[in-house]
Amino acid sequence: NLPFAYSLASRLQYKLCNLINNLETKEEKKQESPGLAATIAVDETMQDFGLSEDVSGQCQQEGLAAAICDKGDEQLEGELEMLAHGLQAGKMSIGDLSRKVKEISANLSRVQKTLKNVSAVAECIVQGLMKIKSEYSEEGFDYGRDLRHIDKRELVYLADEKYKQMFLLKYAKGELLQETSEDKKALGDMIISVDTSGSTSASSKNGSVLDLELGIALAICKIAVKHKCKAKVLLFEEKQYYETDWLNSNRQLNEIFAKILSGGIIQSGGTSFNSTMNRQCDILEAREYPAKRKPGMILVTDGYDRLKTDRIAALKKRLGVKFYSYFVSNSNPLKYATDVTSVSDSAFWIDTKKDIANQLDAFEQLKY
Repeated sequence: NLPFAYSLASRLQYKLCNLINNLETKEEKKQESPGLAATIAVDETMQDFGLSEDVSGQCQQEGLAAAICDKGDEQLEGELEMLAHGLQAGKMSIGDLSRKVKEISANLSRVQKTLKNVSAVAECIVQGLMKIKSEYSEEGFDYGRDLRHIDKRELVYLADEKYKQMFLLKYAKGELLQETSEDKKALGDMIISVDTSGSTSASSKNGSVLDLELGIALAICKIAVKHKCKAKVLLFEEKQYYETDWLNSNRQLNEIFAKILSGGIIQSGGTSFNSTMNRQCDILEAREYPAKRKPGMILVTDGYDRLKTDRIAALKKRLGVKFYSYFVSNSNPLKYATDVTSVSDSAFWIDTKKDIANQLDAFEQLKY
């Protein structure tokens, strides 16, 4: 497709120009060839688009990558058409054209990098949860470390000094067999608010903080859809400014997240929890939920703000709503975010200095 081909051609041109400039050096002749340059350019472009062989969940990413590329095709074709008209009308110089092409290329590279980061985070969470899922889960058991629901057979390890360390190791790794039948249908449709305020442009172990937040949102959507539920994503900063329809398929997820990641939607500013949580409450109050599929409210943020909790608390009591909050930050914010934590069923700190693969415990409660 057009964005992929443009990115590959730009990268290959740079490599071949360097190769030509270095032809006088015999050592360079031995080490490089046009064929090798092309192979490296293809590999690097694949990685930019989140399609490299070493990225976990490659097949799952391809749908989102294709949707991103479709959006890229539309935008790039429009840009190139405008450039062509500008040249033909004599309104644009070759220098202006060169600068514009570089600007388009830089924007594509940014989108490609964001795609790779968001996809990798989402697939890491989804695939990671599948790996720690017990083979007994269909019978109401799972692996974990919740001692309130531990299967009593696991206590046998504590009867002998030789096996106590085994029990502690299984506990530390979250591999104790536990009953989960009470929670199998604890959640239904999910509403996820994602903070896009200016501070989310900071870097994290998995790209920017916003990349990490959107990856978390995409993973939660995938989990909901997999279990025949719907998901809705809200974007907010000082105000609630974007809202998706109810999403109930991976195709819809790919299309919507491609639209978000392709640019033009995300806004940055301050942070207001009340703006987005009031909208969540409006949505919940306008819908009917089956008693066995309780809705879930989720807040994903990197910031601090006061939150009026009365309305959320009332909905939790009346509808059985579950509320989970995820604070994506380089230091533990939970002790400061007392308004949010006081009304959350669970509040988690996702450490931006750590890889998301090491923090999967925060998402285990979202398994159906």
